[in-house]
Amino acid sequence: MVPAPLWIAGKVALYWAMEERNLTNVEFASMLGVRETVVRRMLDPDHETKAEKLAAALRTLGKRLVVEVRRRCRIGRPDSGTPRVVGRSTRFATPTRIGSREMINLE
Repeated sequence: MVPAPLWIAGKVALYWAMEERNLTNVEFASMLGVRETVVRRMLDPDHETKAEKLAAALRTLGKRLVVEVRRRCRIGRPDSGTPRVVGRSTRFATPTRIGSREMINLE
């Protein structure tokens, strides 16, 4: 499980699901029966997209959007409150190297 801000988690999940299948925006738009601009907006972090629309798009790719609330833990990691994604690189965040893993700060 990867912590991410709620407003962008669905967009990142959709981006990863499309990348996993090597789908372009045009190909995915065709699957959904919409124009490419609709897919581009769904992936745009500056465009508001309803969670229902993202969930439906993810279902098309065989994925499910899940929201989980957990208690924040700071034991052993002074920066544990910072949302990070491990092992992925997207245009939504700036990658940095930490140890042997690539970390992406989604703040």
